[in-house]
Amino acid sequence: SGRLSTPDCAWPRRLVTRTIFVGIYPPMGAATPEFYREVFQESLAIIGAAGADSLLIGGLATRALLEMPLDEKEDIDALIRLQDAEKLLDAFANEGYATYRRDPRWIFKAARPDVTVDLIFRAGEKIEMDEEHLAHSMTMDLEGVLVRVPGPEDLIIMKAVFDGPDRPNRWYDALKLMQHLPIDWDYLARRGTAFAPRRVLSLLLYATDAGVDVPGPAVSALVPSASERV
Repeated sequence: SGRLSTPDCAWPRRLVTRTIFVGIYPPMGAATPEFYREVFQESLAIIGAAGADSLLIGGLATRALLEMPLDEKEDIDALIRLQDAEKLLDAFANEGYATYRRDPRWIFKAARPDVTVDLIFRAGEKIEMDEEHLAHSMTMDLEGVLVRVPGPEDLIIMKAVFDGPDRPNRWYDALKLMQHLPIDWDYLARRGTAFAPRRVLSLLLYATDAGVDVPGPAVSALVPSASERV
């Protein structure tokens, strides 16, 4: 059949060795712009048809907020609710996508050749979407595709948390958001305190050193919670 299917994974056979046994993601970057856009729009439609709340996050959300063009090398990262994860994985499988329960703590995956959709229910492995994420979200036009993205403050917090050796450039993306967009610093500090005070405090100090005009009260508001968790 050309496809591996078990209770825990379903990837095309040509991807199995690299994905499951080696732990490397499927090869990215070979999709044509037309095919990438098709999968992008289709994946949003699948999530919408399932009646699931979602926000576009990751690099595509950064591009939407900064009015940058699509990049076919980007994963399509969708923040969803934990309770919707299984039904969405089934919905993608029913539409012919290869599917994989990458890590049941925070992410499932669906894929067409050279385009991966990440179904993320804990951003940075810890941030679950809540009503405030949705209330603070924005609808943006990304090259003719209407997408719902977190407010820049929530996206900055996700990038602060979602940093690691296999996730380069997250903090640089956060800096770009702070440099080019109006930021509600009180909201950022409050949400940062709730989710990851040390990470967000560290990012704001780094941003200040990089020339971002971060208000002192935003930094000060994070210090007590950051200190308590040391």
